[in-house]
Amino acid sequence: KVTGVQTCALPISVLGDTVALFLDGPAGAAFSGPQLNRAVHFAGSGASAVVPLRGEASTLEFWFWNGLSNRVREVTGTLAGLQDEYSVFIAGGTNAESGRLVLETHFARAGESGRSLSTHVVPVKEWVHLAIVQEPARITVYLDGEEWAAAKRIAKPSSSRDRLAQVRLGWDFGGRPTLEGKLDEAAIFDRAIPAQEFQKRHAMALARIFHAQ
Repeated sequence: KVTGVQTCALPISVLGDTVALFLDGPAGAAFSGPQLNRAVHFAGSGASAVVPLRGEASTLEFWFWNGLSNRVREVTGTLAGLQDEYSVFIAGGTNAESGRLVLETHFARAGESGRSLSTHVVPVKEWVHLAIVQEPARITVYLDGEEWAAAKRIAKPSSSRDRLAQVRLGWDFGGRPTLEGKLDEAAIFDRAIPAQEFQKRHAMALARIFHAQ
């Protein structure tokens, strides 16, 4: 459940009959104390959740580890999608966009869409922290605690402040290739978290981003 300003782990269900093994997650005592941290591994599949939220503000955050070379296909892997709102994925191929994060917004009721691209390449086989913050008129994406993209948001008209958010992790609602890698520590908040909190939490979780072995 979502409890006000508190975070909740996403009640996800893994879709399809493909790989979803629990392997080593990001290292660090902040994740699991002295025990080995575990993460779900996706290959050709993803996870889905329907979460009740209050109001138009929310934050989705998680850690991901992409294990696929960016030159294999046009989209290296999809990280997340929120129905009728946005998709975040890693561009692939051999052009200048390869390896960069893409934020695509799509507001069906308003007939508008947008696209933003990160200025740097996402590392392969390294753990990266991603946060997607929704406010009534803006969507902002943070990578390892730093803002890299923002887009105009058109909030859907509603007679109630309460809504059900349909979230997908490792895939989206557009049929793009799924994430070929690992995902961990997925959580959602029913508020817009400021950048300072991401930076503080990222610094506490890891002194550095650990390379997977």
